[in-house]
Amino acid sequence: ALAAACADAPAERLAAPGAPSAATIAATVDLRRVVDSVTAALVPKNSGEYVVPYSTTLANFRRAVDSITAGRITGADALLDPHGYDVYRVREATTGDTLVFMRERVSASTGIFARGWGLYVYNPRARHDADIHVNHPVADQHTEDIAADLYRECRCRWLLMAGTHRNANLDGDTASDMARHTNTVFHQVHVAVAEPGTRAVSIHGFRRSTTDLPSGVDQVLSNGRSSATTTPTYLPADTVLRRRLRSAGFVAGLFRFDAGYDELGAASNPQGRHSNDTLGWGHWIHVENDSSVRADTVQWQRLSGVVRQWIADYPAP
Repeated sequence: ALAAACADAPAERLAAPGAPSAATIAATVDLRRVVDSVTAALVPKNSGEYVVPYSTTLANFRRAVDSITAGRITGADALLDPHGYDVYRVREATTGDTLVFMRERVSASTGIFARGWGLYVYNPRARHDADIHVNHPVADQHTEDIAADLYRECRCRWLLMAGTHRNANLDGDTASDMARHTNTVFHQVHVAVAEPGTRAVSIHGFRRSTTDLPSGVDQVLSNGRSSATTTPTYLPADTVLRRRLRSAGFVAGLFRFDAGYDELGAASNPQGRHSNDTLGWGHWIHVENDSSVRADTVQWQRLSGVVRQWIADYPAP
């Protein structure tokens, strides 16, 4: 299998020898600490170290996801081992839930991920059919922390976290931006898990000082776009989330719905387009948070609480 993987993708660098196997990883973990360790190993900004995966590799990840959801963890681990990934079960220390991790190994020589393809966490006994996305860890500071808290507290289904800075590559190359491209492991995992009755919540960040948004804006909500239109369609549940955020003391609005919110609409996000095209509106939502919210633990936990309760009260159509 290793030789075949190398033949399919000669440019991919295999993880350094001696990387930990699934059998040697601790059985009980704190998800927030795992996310912190992943953040520390991200392919860094302007490093040129992000590796674009080949189509055969992406197909293997989709098959691995299918194996995981079917409970075949050993098979998924064997499938992704040539790509420098371990697939294993752990117990989450806070909730007691048994989670499945798809985790990339770090390079022994650099201490960062060999490719930057991301962390994927699955809860086979999730309480809610919702997935949490982190396209831009570090670049959108603390979005990974907000997402980890939200995922754990709502006991959602999947957590998708990018393994690279959005601007890892040089000369304006956007290949490392998970919110722009479909030929990424991040997007293909979303394609594999998005299905009727599920919703993805994509956590992002902005700085209001660099926008023309109304004064004091904390959140911009958007349903993205579809292949047919750039104008989003909002369901009643979407306006409920906006109202609940406002009731919690935030200043929130819907892109191209509320006056002054014609920015940050996630029009280029391929996960939103895929969900809108294949499942219909209401299965993916983009939650942009101002830096003032992301920098304040009290505020982001208040945000997380609002979104968590909304997920519970308004399942995807």
